Amino acid sequence: MVNGRYPLAWIATDVEDGRGTVEVSYSAGVVGYLHDGIVSLLPSEPNGIGPVAKCFRTQEVVIAGDLLNGESYKFWREQVQEFGFSSAVSIPFHTTRSHVLTIYDRHTIAFDQAIITGIVEMTNTFAQRAQILATLARVKSSLEGTIASLGQLTEERDRYTEGHQTRVGELSAAIARTSSSTVRQLTPSVSRAMSTMWERSQYLPKSLLVREN
Repeated sequence: MVNGRYPLAWIATDVEDGRGTVEVSYSAGVVGYLHDGIVSLLPSEPNGIGPVAKCFRTQEVVIAGDLLNGESYKFWREQVQEFGFSSAVSIPFHTTRSHVLTIYDRHTIAFDQAIITGIVEMTNTFAQRAQILATLARVKSSLEGTIASLGQLTEERDRYTEGHQTRVGELSAAIARTSSSTVRQLTPSVSRAMSTMWERSQYLPKSLLVREN
């Protein structure tokens, strides 16, 4: 970003605390421009009427074509002059929360429709991938909880095999770690999958599982 055309890009995230607080969740380039309280979502605040806050409220792309002269940019004018920024574009997107990507340029009226379209497409692709990753993380957590519950259910049926499925999973994982790199990448899944092998026993008659004294 520093060596490219745009001197600064950052992602603002609404922390949803009811006080209009925005956090800097990502930044690249001349990050010294950014500071706590650089943007508020409250329109009554002087730092709440710029392009980032407006983008959050309208959920539309906002273009600041001349940061040095726009009336609504007074709060940032001194900093803008110091860092040499002249224009910016703010683009909204969502993952599990609401975000705004803002990119700055050193020239006035630097963002035409073609450039904005390209940035929007890039941002949407990023947001979709982030949502997929978040969904996969939730599915993984749910699956691991289900597997653990099944394991406990099985072991409760037979005190003689208590802990056996856990040991089977650990052994399988150890074997996987000594195998090829491809298999090693699957080690956690191998362990969880193998440790559920005894889950099937819940469908067998208890008389076949429990040794009577």
